[in-house]
Amino acid sequence: VASVSFHPKDDRHFISGGIDKKLRLWDITDGRVKEWAQAPDVITAARFTPDGKYAVAGLFHGQVYFYDVDGLKYYTQIACRNRSGKHSRGKKVTGISFVRAERDDWLLKSKQETVPEQHENSANEDRNSTLTGQLSDTGKDLAR
Repeated sequence: VASVSFHPKDDRHFISGGIDKKLRLWDITDGRVKEWAQAPDVITAARFTPDGKYAVAGLFHGQVYFYDVDGLKYYTQIACRNRSGKHSRGKKVTGISFVRAERDDWLLKSKQETVPEQHENSANEDRNSTLTGQLSDTGKDLAR
C-alpha cells in the first residue's frame, strides 16, 4: 500500500492504493473492502475530493484518475506531464491537494520539476531552479 486517505465526511470509510494497481474503498465497521477499481498503472497517491464525492488516484506515470465513490466507477482523468522533453510521458504523482477558489479550481501537485528560468543577471546563461509552492492557511493564495 502506497497511499491511504480517510473520507472527509464519513469516518467509516477510507481508500487505499498501491503497486497492485487497485484503488480500494474500505468500510471500517465491516473491516473489509466495500468497492474496488482497477487502475491502468501503479497507484502512488490517493485522496478523496473535499466533498467526498470522488476518490482520486495519482499514478506512477503522471496520470490522475477520478472515480465516483458510489461504486468506484471511472469518472475522468488528468494527465500531469510536460508537453515536451524528459517528462513528456509523465512523472510519478507523489501527492494530491485541492484548493477551492472562486471557480472551484483544483490544484494537483506532482513531484517537483526543474524548469529553465531566466535571471536578470544571467545575460545569455540559462539556469535551472526548482519550482515549489505553499498554500496560505485560508487556502486562497498560492505563493511561489
